[in-house]
Parts: sequence; structure tokens; C-alpha cells
Amino acid sequence: MIEVWCTKAWNDLAMPRQKFAKNALHFMEHLRSQRTAMLLTFTVPLMVFTWHIIILVERPAHLDKIVAQLGSSAIDCFFQNPMPNNAGTCLLFIQSTERGYGFYFYKSGGNSQRKLLYEETYLTAGRPTETFLGWSPDDRFFAYVRRNYYWQIVICDGNTGATLATMQVPRPAISGAWLSPQTLAVFNVNNILCTIENSKGKWAPPKPFVSFLNKSYAFTDGLVKNLTAFDDNSVLWQQGNTVWYCGKNNEKPTIIFDSLTNTLMEFSYSKTVGTILLHCQNAKGHFFFNCYLGQDKILHDMKAINIHEYSPTNSTLINNGAGYAFMSQVGTSNVLVVKPDNRNSYCQYQWFDQIEGLAANQRQIFVTGSRNKSPPCIYDVDIATGSTTCMISKKDGDFYYWTNCVIEQSTLTNSFGEALNYYLYVPKHSTAKTKYPLIVGILGKGAVPGFEFAAQHEAFANDGFYFAYVDRYQRNDAQWGRDALALYENLVKRPDIDSNNVYLYGSSAGVETVYGLLKKKPELWQGAMIFSPPDFPEPSQLPHKRLFVDCGGNSPSFGREGPRIPLEFQDGAAKAGIPVTLLVHPGLGHSLRVPLAERERMHEALMFLNN
Repeated sequence: MIEVWCTKAWNDLAMPRQKFAKNALHFMEHLRSQRTAMLLTFTVPLMVFTWHIIILVERPAHLDKIVAQLGSSAIDCFFQNPMPNNAGTCLLFIQSTERGYGFYFYKSGGNSQRKLLYEETYLTAGRPTETFLGWSPDDRFFAYVRRNYYWQIVICDGNTGATLATMQVPRPAISGAWLSPQTLAVFNVNNILCTIENSKGKWAPPKPFVSFLNKSYAFTDGLVKNLTAFDDNSVLWQQGNTVWYCGKNNEKPTIIFDSLTNTLMEFSYSKTVGTILLHCQNAKGHFFFNCYLGQDKILHDMKAINIHEYSPTNSTLINNGAGYAFMSQVGTSNVLVVKPDNRNSYCQYQWFDQIEGLAANQRQIFVTGSRNKSPPCIYDVDIATGSTTCMISKKDGDFYYWTNCVIEQSTLTNSFGEALNYYLYVPKHSTAKTKYPLIVGILGKGAVPGFEFAAQHEAFANDGFYFAYVDRYQRNDAQWGRDALALYENLVKRPDIDSNNVYLYGSSAGVETVYGLLKKKPELWQGAMIFSPPDFPEPSQLPHKRLFVDCGGNSPSFGREGPRIPLEFQDGAAKAGIPVTLLVHPGLGHSLRVPLAERERMHEALMFLNN
């Protein structure tokens, strides 16, 4: 098949460029299922209207196996916070799959059960718009919203995960809260609050709260957050700095908290004891209000709790409202902070790697994140001791063909006197008196404190490269370039790093910094790898350095022109004498989020580095 297509490619060299590009991109989809990968390398200027060569590179067997396992974990991530039931015996979570992402039901115990409820396949960037809608108070039911041609709300058995009812809805639900075992409240994307009720074993379609039948009380401004059951007939929710209360039959919603001087970050409510925890922030720092809502719909006994030494996220009540927990950063590492009750002081548990999310029922805490520089897991955290048990790990077992590399965490001081925290991946099987090449990474936005597991970075180290990047937390993109230079200047002093073999690596928002470093200090770099670029510079402004560019053909950054944009950049670079290896993934967006494409990216990046 490959020989036949190669012959056809050579015969088609004279065809119009657009038609040839279209044929090549379609054929890439076929090659993804083969043991070969397609690299498009062009050295002929656009004006010639021919492409010089198409190289098909056979994958070494051992590299193929490493890429297969590391590539499957490249996007092996969890979306949204996990959702435990009230008894702590079952867990709902959303995790990436080979084709997109899946909604899972997990039951713990001796015969633990993991069930895929629903899988959404996707070819564009983005996170799930579907969501879980919570557990009923007695754990008999749970619900989620999915898209199956039409939007649907699905009610499931809380013990087995089996589907009990499915109802079509005109708009997707964005948040849910169970008022009772028979009544689920949901907000839809239009901010209309409804109930779904079970009568004699039959679940009825959504019915708006009375106040939301009157359009004047439909909330059009502000994102609805944290819909919470207050009692069997009413709910609480947050919009901006305001917390609202509304009963099913109330004429209009009631504001119970509205901050004019502070920013309301989040709130938590314990139905068991009626306690509300408000997390606020002002110029002095973060603090909590602990209070309760009276029958007059006014907050009473508002006690301020000073927590200025922390910057909490995901704060939640635990122990039936007696205590609370949250995530924060202290120094250069993450911590899980637990206040079990009023009698005990704070317990602070170090979590050196990245924390992605936190959820809790009344007695347990579940953290999504990495530990010991490994792929993300969902951990059950013991409130009393801080010990962790990995409940949900990588989908397809342990890794075999690759080594979890040594990762050094250290600090340096740049020329401005700023202390920078950085991470350095050490090459697999590194030996003394041997120099290894270095890759300096500039990652995209969305940084959270702590180490972030990335299979692509592990692949570099497994292939014999040092890979280093500066922690971007609280560093803006105007500082990324000088941070990367400071990192380079610090690391090339090491005797085990080859200062004549240094590459740049940029992803998404970090690509602009790579362009700037190539122009400012071209003598330092052998070349650069560019993943998911938001745009391309004028090729004549770049130095004559090798470039590897990997992107989705349908990236929103390219608009209607699609893959024509990176192809035209490659042609312009060829005209300027700059060798560019381009890998375009047809149909994919800015973020690939498809394991097959991630494996392609990983393999071709390693081939680029080794050529």
C-alpha cells in the first residue's frame, strides 16, 4: 500500500498544490492506523508549485512500544471534579478515552466495578460540555447529561450504574442538585431552574420552578455555580458575588448574601447541620465566613475565619459540617489543608506534584492529581492522617516499555533577583562523564502550582534528552522569555549538558516566546519544536534553524483557511531557506486530545530530534 501510494505521489507532483495537499491530508488519516508515520518536509519554494519529497519513516520497534504506552497517557487526564456518593462506596468521574472522553461509574470494595456509562468522541479542542448532576440523598440514583443527537438527562441506578430513564431536553443542563430521592433540580444553559420528579416509578420531563415561569426572574447575567439542595423543596446557588435562595413554589428568588466589598470565590453547604461556608477574598487576602440560614432567609452567626496565609481553592465542608478542607499553595508546593472540626487545628499535607481537583462527601476527601511524578490518579485521602490510596489510575495497566524518569526540582535566581522554581527531567540511563542534549520548554497558559505530569516530556527524557521548564505559576507571558534564558544559562554550566545541542520547545501560548527567543538569541539553539501554534511569524524574520511544527488542521487559530495556514508558512520558510518539518492532523483543533494523534506527535518529535 505504501509503495503504491508513493509512486502515485511522485506521479502527482505536477498537480495543483491545493489538490495535492488535500490528497496528502486525507491519506494521513489512513497512515495513523499503520506502523509508519508521514512527515511532510519541503525545501522547494511555493512558486515552483511542486513538493520536493514525502518521506515515510519506519518506526523502530522499541520506540513504537514506548510511544504506544506514553502516547496513550499523553492525554490520560480527568475532567471536572470526581463525584463520590454519600456513603463513599461509589464514585463518578470523567476520563479521557482512546476516542474522546468517557463518563464512568466506579464501585469500590472486594469486587470493585468500573463501568463506562457514556463515551463522547470528538475531533475538536475543548473539554466536556456534558456533566454529572449528582447523587440522590439515599444514593439510590445519580444523573448525568449527555449529547446523543439531542441533549438528554439520564437517571441511573446508584448501585449498578444501569440506566433507568432517559429524557430529551431542549437545552443542556449545566448543574444539578437532588432535593430528595424523588426530585432532581437542574439549571440549564439558559439559566432556567427546573425540577425532574419521579412519580410512581416514572420520571417526568423538567418543570420550571414557579418563579422561573415568569421570564423577568430568568437569570441572564452571570454563570450559575454550585447549585446545592438546601432542603426538600429549595436550593442555593452562586452567581458572581451573590448567593441566591429559591423554593419550588416561591414567587421570586431571594438574595441571602451579596458582597459589595469582597469577592465571593465559592461557598459550601451542609444539609445535615445547616451550616454555610462562604469563601471570600479582598485586598488583605482570603477568609471564610461560617454561618447558617434562618427561616427569615437571613444569614445568622456570621463568624469570620482568617486564613490569609493560604490561597484556597475547592473549599468544602466535611465531617457533617463540623470542619472543612481546601487546596492551596505554600511556597513552591501544593498542600491539602484539612480542619476536621472546631476542636482540632489545621492539618497541612504536602502534595509536591500538581493537584487538579478536589471533591468530598461528609467523611471523605478525593483528590485528582499526580504523586511521585506519575500520571494523574484519583486518590482517596484519609482525613485523619493524610495518607492516600489511588482509587482510579491509568486505564490500561502499568507501563512496561518506558521508565518514569528522575525529575529534579530546584530553584535559580534570574538577573532581576527573582527566584524561579524549575523542573528538570534527567535522561534515562544517564552516565557520568557523558554530555546530553537539552530541551528548554515554554508551556502554555493555565498553569497551576506544582509539577505537572506530561507524557511528551517523559518521552524526551526516555530518548536521552534533558528537558527543563520553569514553573509558570504567577508568572505572566511577558516574563516567560527571560525565565527561559535564565534557565538555559543556569543549566548549560552543568558538565553533563551539551551546550552545543540545545533545542527550544513551545506549546500553545508558549510558542510566541519561542519565536522571540529564536530571533533574539539564534546562536543558542539547534532548532525548535512548535506544538499547537496560535499563529505563525513572517518566515524571513526567523533564523535558519530547523523547525518541527505540529498542529490540528481545524485549529480555531487558522479560521476558515484551516490547514492552508501552516502549509503556507512551510512554503514561505522553504523560500527563506528554513527547513520545516510539518505534521498536520486533519479534523483536529488547537488541542489534539486524541491519543492516536498524540502518539503521532510524540513519535515525529523524537524522529526530528534524532535526525
